[in-house]
Amino acid sequence: MLTMHQDFLSTLNNEQRNAVTVDTGPTLILAGAGSGKTRVLAGRAVHLIEHSRVPASSIAVMTFTNKAAQELRGRLAEYLSGKPDLPWAGTFHSFCVRLMRSYSNACGVPPDFSIYDEEDSVRVISELMHERQLSNEGVTARQVKSLISRIKNGGKFDHRNPIARLAEQLLEYYQERLRSAAAFDFDDLLLVPLECMKQNEAFRTLLQHKYDHLLIDEFQDTNQVQFELACLIASPQNNLFAVGDDDQSIYSWRGANYRNLLDFGKKLPGARILRLERNYRSTQQILDAANDIISASSHRHDKKLWTERISGEKVTLRSYGRPADEANEIIAEIEHIRQKQGLSLSNFAILFRTNAISRYFEEVLVQHRVPYTVVGGLKFYERKEVKDLIAYLRVISNPYDEQAWTRVLRELAPGVGQTSIDKLIGSCRGSSLGCSALLDVSWVVSTLSGSPRAKAQEFIARIVELRAISESLKLSEVVDKALVASGMETRYSELEDQDSRDRLENLRQFQTGAWERSQQMPELTLSEFLSDLALVSDIDELESNSDRLPLMTIHSAKGLEFSVVFVVGVEENIIPHSRSMESSEAIDEERRLLYVAMTRAKDRLYLSYSEARPINGRLEYQLPSRFLSDIDPTRLRGAGVPSRSSFRYVSTDEERAISYSVPRTSRTLERQSSLRGSVKSSIEFRIGDVVEHAEFGIGTVTAKSGDLDSLKVRVAFSGYGSKLLAVKFANLKKLS
Repeated sequence: MLTMHQDFLSTLNNEQRNAVTVDTGPTLILAGAGSGKTRVLAGRAVHLIEHSRVPASSIAVMTFTNKAAQELRGRLAEYLSGKPDLPWAGTFHSFCVRLMRSYSNACGVPPDFSIYDEEDSVRVISELMHERQLSNEGVTARQVKSLISRIKNGGKFDHRNPIARLAEQLLEYYQERLRSAAAFDFDDLLLVPLECMKQNEAFRTLLQHKYDHLLIDEFQDTNQVQFELACLIASPQNNLFAVGDDDQSIYSWRGANYRNLLDFGKKLPGARILRLERNYRSTQQILDAANDIISASSHRHDKKLWTERISGEKVTLRSYGRPADEANEIIAEIEHIRQKQGLSLSNFAILFRTNAISRYFEEVLVQHRVPYTVVGGLKFYERKEVKDLIAYLRVISNPYDEQAWTRVLRELAPGVGQTSIDKLIGSCRGSSLGCSALLDVSWVVSTLSGSPRAKAQEFIARIVELRAISESLKLSEVVDKALVASGMETRYSELEDQDSRDRLENLRQFQTGAWERSQQMPELTLSEFLSDLALVSDIDELESNSDRLPLMTIHSAKGLEFSVVFVVGVEENIIPHSRSMESSEAIDEERRLLYVAMTRAKDRLYLSYSEARPINGRLEYQLPSRFLSDIDPTRLRGAGVPSRSSFRYVSTDEERAISYSVPRTSRTLERQSSLRGSVKSSIEFRIGDVVEHAEFGIGTVTAKSGDLDSLKVRVAFSGYGSKLLAVKFANLKKLS
């Protein structure tokens, strides 16, 4: 008769069983997407208890999220049914809190210390910035907190960055404020036990004897502090069982170091490395395309996913004229599949590299009254920076709008505090002019004094100036000038943190939307535009539990799966993102991002790109992502499938440039013909040529596509970035 443990082992495939029953010692399990890693991780703990007779109290299982920890505890309770003791399972942070409270004397901390979450920490930094008058226009306390976290964890940063300078100035004061409150932030929860273990041999030895076996999930996401902690606790026996996938390492921007996994064997001599390559999620057609993408990665452990689900559809690759076409046709395709197969909206997912891309899809979904949710983020018109700009435009359009005035003064007027705002708004309420009185400088002079008065006058003067000319401008011009006059463009472009970049990208997307509306309706006024935005309902009246279509960034999709997945905007400078072009490691992470996106699909996968995209008030030609060249064309279907021979790479120390022909179909040619002029060029351009443009100056050709009169070149200009130009239009002068 089989024991419960033997019965469990019989449910595993050979790869999983080998991983679960491997001998003790350092072990790395390379668990491909959808290969059952949680089952293996929990199964390893069960095997140690049932077969090797390891006490449950000697095993710790670490994860990265509370959700993953809860799932693991559920699996352990199921597999060890009837056992009074279970292994400890939780996040790195909860493990360290447990250590600090249980061994407070050894760690030198009060046993009843407080834990400051992100909001608490941001509030402390905000207070310190105010108290020490270290505020910098446009820099938020949250941005400073992010840099302080990076400094504490030994991360790299640019010391010239204004946020970094503030963070370095405030770090000591911040830590002192935490100490006086007997509190620790999330970074300290890891750093304090690590330092204690390094300096206190008795404490280190105690923990090493207590936890004979350490099991870690998502090992590719560990940072340097977490890796050091794990190695110290596991020493000297090194019973470290790590499960992860270097192909899914996509969080370097928050400190994750995939080399902890890649160099596991070097850092822990004698380590065994096993692979889980059987996938239980996707069809073989999807896996083959994903394998093509990831196998071209520069640094990875070799593995190739396979499945017994050999029947299925080819991956669909489609090109669209513009992003609006992409959004309209994809939503139509989703509706078609729903009607044909009876699937719910939650069976689908639309994935994109950056949140800014969601606008096109949100507007189409609202127009057709299709309920949707933006997973892991706010809907486009709910994002702070977008709401700030809309409020500024509302003041330009309607100076009586008290709510808009309150928001712009609070969020966009530096040096004007809440007390001053209350005085200004309060004084207007007793006037027949309402808040329009603020446009009169004498009103501000009579209400405020000192620095706040000067700051408010300066801020409002720009509003008055823009109002005076707004009716003579096109809608898109008003929006462009408002972005500058409000100070938002300067604020977000000067700061180099990820949050500021994302916000600026959303504002650029808002600009693009205004430009597109101006193109469609040249006579559209600002007031009409704002009315349209107010009517862009997010269908809040629907029940919260109603079926909704998930929209999300690829980062937010990690760990999820859907029957039908649409990966949109698969273009150069989107994925790979333009910010990744200077580093081969960054390019590789972008490749892994696309791989993660593709492996979310169970039954159908669609990849798409636009041939032209509105950027900064002009329509720019786009190249499909270089990563698409790595997919065997026989695995793809649809208009937009390139041949491999049409792609050509050029590599340098600084970047990888790509040259290939955009797939030409009758529909593609029809769209392109509407965008072309009649200027012809007989000049032959090659990658590496130095050229001159009348507006952008001198630059270097980094890519080209098409031929004859359809030739397009991508040129890297100093000060203007990378531009994709139609040679027929550009009138480029070849210098070398």
